[in-house]
Amino acid sequence: MLKLHDAWDQGTEIHPGVAIIGGDGSREQLVLDLRTDPAPVLLVDITSSRWDSAIRQAHRGGNFTFNFED
Repeated sequence: MLKLHDAWDQGTEIHPGVAIIGGDGSREQLVLDLRTDPAPVLLVDITSSRWDSAIRQAHRGGNFTFNFED
């Protein structure tokens, strides 16, 4: 995941508290917003200029992984 952070470069500066957990192989990254607890899972486009454009996928990481296990 550190390679994703390095590749996203400016995006990690614009989105403080971001932790990239995956992506779609193209333009979007699945991320945790570590500014809050519990950290929500968000979908962020690589051209995003701020957190406001992120799309919530789950209220917290545990909910998100649970959905995949069903």
